[in-house]
Amino acid sequence: MCYLKLKLVIVFSLTAMVSWSQNNTIIDLWPSNIPGEHGERRLSQISENNSGNVTRISEVTNPTLTVYKPKQSNGSQAGIIVCPGGGYGILAIDKEGYEVAEWL
Repeated sequence: MCYLKLKLVIVFSLTAMVSWSQNNTIIDLWPSNIPGEHGERRLSQISENNSGNVTRISEVTNPTLTVYKPKQSNGSQAGIIVCPGGGYGILAIDKEGYEVAEWL
């Protein structure tokens, strides 16, 4: 259960990094208190390690969801959740996150 909570926090905080993207809606996963969190919210850290041309972020404390709407709707109202990889240490925000969301 703890692993699921951590994964959710990581996934949703990644979307905050793409706030500059075109007309995306950013939603705070927990607008007030984060369940089980005792520390203060702070900015995520971008790693200096960009090997493989991957942006890595860590220390995510303010998880968000970013809604990517299609340029033209096909009426399906379907949705996909993209969860970037990286495990407990980092999140590969671009290659496995917003680039995939933009492509889909």
